[in-house]
Amino acid sequence: MNLLLSAGAIGIAATMGQRQLGVLHVLSPGWNFIAGVLVLDFSAYAVHVLMHKVPWFWRFHRVHHSDLEVDVTTAFRQHPLEGLLRFVFTFAPAVLLGVSPLATAVYRLLSGINAMVEHANIRVPAAADRVLCWLVVTPHMHKVHHSRLPAETDSNYGNLSPLFDRLFGTFTPTRRAAGVRYGLDAFAGADLDVRALLSLPLS
Repeated sequence: MNLLLSAGAIGIAATMGQRQLGVLHVLSPGWNFIAGVLVLDFSAYAVHVLMHKVPWFWRFHRVHHSDLEVDVTTAFRQHPLEGLLRFVFTFAPAVLLGVSPLATAVYRLLSGINAMVEHANIRVPAAADRVLCWLVVTPHMHKVHHSRLPAETDSNYGNLSPLFDRLFGTFTPTRRAAGVRYGLDAFAGADLDVRALLSLPLS
């Protein structure tokens, strides 16, 4: 589904580019690319916040947060309808602003790679993490987001960059990652197979 959505997004961006639609087309190619990646990353941040704050959206997003052992596979533990919602909310502003096909393709590629990296069960040296979490969303930064504590879950929403978490006051220091208990209390003892996860938004 992600492959099809990515292809569709790049195709739409190419059509917008050919017709010179959207305010970003007045920029030079280099600035258009930078602005486009920032627009996409902000949109991803914003829709992630909505996934937590809008009850109907949270019903789908909690499929992702119900994982008790966060690792690379958690990146793929996402309800299909959440994928569609994220796509609509992320790419609607991108289409309207005229984000270039190149920025769209690169962002989708980096986003897919980083989704696996940030969920990976790896330990980043503390000194390196303190520097890296100013530049990119590190595994430790995202581990905090998977905490059972609401104050920690409602933080570190960033997709590629921690910029918007820091700008909007939703950043939690990564040193908290070491003591995180993953999952959601409501489903701690539940046996959630694929069928149960797909029906979880209805429960």
